[in-house]
Amino acid sequence: MNSDKIMKWDIYMVDLGSIKDAGVQAKVRPCLVMNSFGLTCTVIPLSSKTSHKHMRSHVELGEECGLLKPSQLLAEQITTVAKIRIGKKVGEIKDIEIRKKVNKAMAYAMGFDMSEVATTI
Repeated sequence: MNSDKIMKWDIYMVDLGSIKDAGVQAKVRPCLVMNSFGLTCTVIPLSSKTSHKHMRSHVELGEECGLLKPSQLLAEQITTVAKIRIGKKVGEIKDIEIRKKVNKAMAYAMGFDMSEVATTI
């Protein structure tokens, strides 16, 4: 487990396990932390395969976030992991506009009514 304080918007290498179901991310890969409570973190996997740029639940990330190559955040694959699966910090999202895109992609992926979300944030 990483001994740093794990914060929202940080990007860490995370062990998502070895079982890869159809379309579900596995292995050790960068993930964006969305929250950290107790012994767990809620994370969103990233992929360097950027073939689905048109999907509303995906957000393009790159060097501006500390990543070595262009990647996509896959908001529809948000998951909870034990903190013991969190490795090295590799970046963070500082840009407010990118954070807004991530929030919008998450809301879409979770099926929130965007007209209601926009008025309650």
